[in-house]
Amino acid sequence: MLLRYSLSDELAKYALVYLPTGLLCLRRPAPLVEAPRRTETPPPPSEARQTLVVGSGRHTTVVPAEAIVSISAANPYVTIHTHDKKYLYSASLKSIHQQLDPAQFVRIHKSAIVNLAHVTSYTSRLNGDYDVRLKNGQLIRLSRTYAASFNQHLAQFSASRAAKSSG
Repeated sequence: MLLRYSLSDELAKYALVYLPTGLLCLRRPAPLVEAPRRTETPPPPSEARQTLVVGSGRHTTVVPAEAIVSISAANPYVTIHTHDKKYLYSASLKSIHQQLDPAQFVRIHKSAIVNLAHVTSYTSRLNGDYDVRLKNGQLIRLSRTYAASFNQHLAQFSASRAAKSSG
């Protein structure tokens, strides 16, 4: 038996088997239809949640919004800090911030939200960042990214508090 090998025969087989597969891969995909963009506006204060229901094992606790001092990211959860306790909540920082009153809860860092009613002072770190001191003694970094928004919200919050106490 005589074996005959020819490079051209091998190339022809290769082309028949792999060329159609390659052409399918090179085919231009259909254009993706872009979903309409949602504008993420926080809910008006009347629709903001006044409580958060936090589950811990077999126990479920209702945490009033005014009792929340701060909220910090602890992936994949957030930690809700009150005066005397910490609660783990299964949500993202962004989603929980959208549920709470935007006039009272302000994002101050990519991993932190504070309740303006519990802010006692803030001090510059001389690099654009600040340290925010809360009534419970907790110190949280205020990122320069959120500094202008924090100052604006704090001024509005203080003005509304002053108006409520005088009127």
